Amino acid sequence: MTKMSLIDYGHSRSRGPGRRHSTVGPILATMACISLAFANTFIIARAGMVVIFALILVLPFFNKHSNWKNHLVNIPGISFIYYVLISLTFYPPTVASIYNGLVAALAIGVLIMLSTHAPSMDSLNLFIRLMSKAGKLILLLGLAWEILSFPIRWDTKTGFLFVFLFFVLLEKKSTWIGKVFYLCIWVVQAYLADDRTYLIAILVFLLSYFIWPFLARHQGLGKVVIATFLALLMLVPIIYVQLSVSRLRGRLDMFALQYTGGRFFSGRDIIWYHLLEDFWEGNTLIGGGHNLALTTLLGNTLSSHNTFIAVLTRMGFIGLILFLAIFFGLLTKYLKHSEHLIVRFSAAVTIAILFKQSSEFSLIGNNIAHSLVSWLVISFGLIYLNALNREIENRQTVTEFPLQIKGQ
Repeated sequence: MTKMSLIDYGHSRSRGPGRRHSTVGPILATMACISLAFANTFIIARAGMVVIFALILVLPFFNKHSNWKNHLVNIPGISFIYYVLISLTFYPPTVASIYNGLVAALAIGVLIMLSTHAPSMDSLNLFIRLMSKAGKLILLLGLAWEILSFPIRWDTKTGFLFVFLFFVLLEKKSTWIGKVFYLCIWVVQAYLADDRTYLIAILVFLLSYFIWPFLARHQGLGKVVIATFLALLMLVPIIYVQLSVSRLRGRLDMFALQYTGGRFFSGRDIIWYHLLEDFWEGNTLIGGGHNLALTTLLGNTLSSHNTFIAVLTRMGFIGLILFLAIFFGLLTKYLKHSEHLIVRFSAAVTIAILFKQSSEFSLIGNNIAHSLVSWLVISFGLIYLNALNREIENRQTVTEFPLQIKGQ
């Protein structure tokens, strides 16, 4: 029996030597993504998350085309997982610490497993088309949801719509006018939801997309820019906290109120101040443990609202360095293959998502459903490269002509 990838499941017909066209697989994968978009809103949609986790983590082992050689991602990723599991023993275990640690390890495991998938190019293109069609409908639904003030709150709506927008912009058959139209629909919803960080994130996405070819032509400079960006993700909140206790606080708040209608200091400065204060007083190398949260510090259940501060305070400098190394390896990989449109899109959306993580904690905690779909678009460039390698292998089988991807 032929082994298949997650997206390849359910082939309906063959298309030439060594090629298979899937319809069931992309349909099921699209339905899974749609269910995840509503997992935090409707209880019935949450049931599929455990199944999806299991499929992602297990199926690559049964696919003969799986690519386990993405060392730039796998080595720091596996190292991070091992460190997380070992760090559970650093402090007396609690239910919360075990849960938080396992979620963080599983999240990176999802990235690694997704990055091994190698569907056929036909299956991948069909999945993009289906996700684009679903995305257009969901974007329109989200706008109606916002305008009509639907009584049920759609949790993390802007974030889920951003993932679907990725596929709308990626679809080749969509006109540029249509892409701009749906981009504007997303921007309007982010504005109505008063999600200022996401509004900046879309600008980060567009800027990253357009400068990526330049960075790819200058690989050394590109790596420096990536490293600087990742360093700033950690340094900016620290500077933000310092500004909140300086004489500039009042002026910055007044400036922000005048031009945005909201204060510069949103309350996150208080959260981050207490987390960082506890971190500097403890073991900075290994952190304060996975149980560390505002619940233990201040007695409330607020989120840390920053993935990088959460990693730093819970896992110390070792955990943070390993976590950032995963993204440095991933973006470096994308630099090498920037000639591919999907890779450029994945690089740009990864940078935008990382920027957004400076104000929320969803990639490796809190919001598992949003974490899953985020890792999908982050790893989509790797999935595409795997599919391209599989396509080349199929051509070699037919033509016996040695083709390779540049830089692979």
